[in-house]
Amino acid sequence: MGANLLQPVASNSALDTTALPDSQFSVERLLNRTRRVEEELQPVSVRNHSGQHIAQVPTNARVRLGKYADIDADSDSTLCQAKSTIAALNSVSTQPADSACHRERWQYTAGVRIILSAAFNVYASVGITKYLHRLAEALHGRCELTIMTPEPKGFPDGADIVRIPTWTARNYGRLIWTMTSLRRLLSRQPDTVLLCPTPDTPPRPPLPTISVVHDLIPLILPESIRRRDRRLFQASLRTLRWADSILTDSENTAKDLVQWSPRLKNRVSVCYPGPGIAVSATPSDSAIGLQPYLLYVGGYSPHKNLLRLVSAFAALGGPPGLKLVLVGGEHHQSTDSLLMLASELGVAERIVLLSDLPDNAVSELYRSAELFVFPSLYEGFGLPVLESLKHGTPVACSRTSSLPEVAGSLAVYFDPCDSSAIAQALRYALAHKRALADRIAVAGQQLKTYSWDSAATLVLSTAERLLDKTNR
Repeated sequence: MGANLLQPVASNSALDTTALPDSQFSVERLLNRTRRVEEELQPVSVRNHSGQHIAQVPTNARVRLGKYADIDADSDSTLCQAKSTIAALNSVSTQPADSACHRERWQYTAGVRIILSAAFNVYASVGITKYLHRLAEALHGRCELTIMTPEPKGFPDGADIVRIPTWTARNYGRLIWTMTSLRRLLSRQPDTVLLCPTPDTPPRPPLPTISVVHDLIPLILPESIRRRDRRLFQASLRTLRWADSILTDSENTAKDLVQWSPRLKNRVSVCYPGPGIAVSATPSDSAIGLQPYLLYVGGYSPHKNLLRLVSAFAALGGPPGLKLVLVGGEHHQSTDSLLMLASELGVAERIVLLSDLPDNAVSELYRSAELFVFPSLYEGFGLPVLESLKHGTPVACSRTSSLPEVAGSLAVYFDPCDSSAIAQALRYALAHKRALADRIAVAGQQLKTYSWDSAATLVLSTAERLLDKTNR
């Protein structure tokens, strides 16, 4: 049993390779709907303090240059009114060119400028938010970095921030902004690359562009995603035609993407992320009163497969007083179903739901857990699995998608569609947790593959390659 449980296998995720039919929510229709708004924007040239042209800005936009360059838009206005107020990419700090601050910055920045399009809800505790913040931290100081975001919280202090309207944090708003205003505001400039941390890519961008695909959940598990969100994702994927380079979080996601669109093959490469939550040295009492416990960290979406986890936990038995601690984000409708099932199975009192915890508290929960369990049906990478391994905690996870790629021989695997198989794997992992922890402890070199410094290095090398190709 041990050999089977510990043996990772290749993903068998089914993906329809036929071309997706153009839905009503297509890129072309989106462009047609916004063309009239775009024609009304009369641009003026914006230059930085060095006199370099950086963007075209609508004349009716109001821009305040500074550490935070505010794009003044009323989030309660209509969509067209909001679009008409979008201003442009600010450049570097507004410090005078001969100031000490300016000289110091240019002494340690590389010869590449990255414009990071970060139109997201940075308050949401989800993987993409962690990805944005950690990658920005790793890039900051290694290149000249400009971040376009509706909220600067969580980004590196001292980074050049361009504030954009809050409505761009919504999925639909982000795609509209990327397809219209972002494209119009960009202009070709030396040694500058646009980094889009999602598939959303502006049409025919004037700058070399890197886009990131984290997963293909809406295509592989369409029943777990709302129809509107599936159509939106399909529209986003179609914009990859304009990306010069496409990064994925794992080999499995790269395989799935190329299977969906073989013509993208030569532009796809893998850029492994680092952990969203690092091992914290700051003490926390978050685990007090919970031990012993199994730990899950992640969302409550249907593809996370938590109903089967609860069923397996009810059948597990285990040490007296063993709890199941679920650390997630916002309340999801599936949470009610989870609690109802737990009550029916008689384990409601042993299940603990936690949310909105600081990183040091989650770090302590990782460190103090008997076992980390991750029953997801599909992942583009699986940050919580990596985070648990970084904390030295044994892992039991699904034998599917990218998870065997990330955990390798360091985890116990199970079939996520079989509750009894999950329970069996949990029993095995609890019985061999010391041996599993020892195996993790000596696997430092494998885990070093996943770091934000390595991710930033690959992003910068990709940017330099695109710039070399452009300058030929």
